[in-house]
Amino acid sequence: MYMIIICGNITPLEAIKTKEGRKRVDALINDYENKYLHDTKRKDDGINIQKYFNPDELRKRLF
Repeated sequence: MYMIIICGNITPLEAIKTKEGRKRVDALINDYENKYLHDTKRKDDGINIQKYFNPDELRKRLF
């Protein structure tokens, strides 16, 4: 797993061990999900992040 700057340069699995870390990881997942929804609404042919992860499944695994 990769370190993520918004999580304090730690992995999401490390970040979710603290309350603040869980907030940051959840915000990051929300951001990715919102990007996907906006791209879908615009019918953007860019990278479809939904192909790479399911936000609900990710939340279930992390939280």
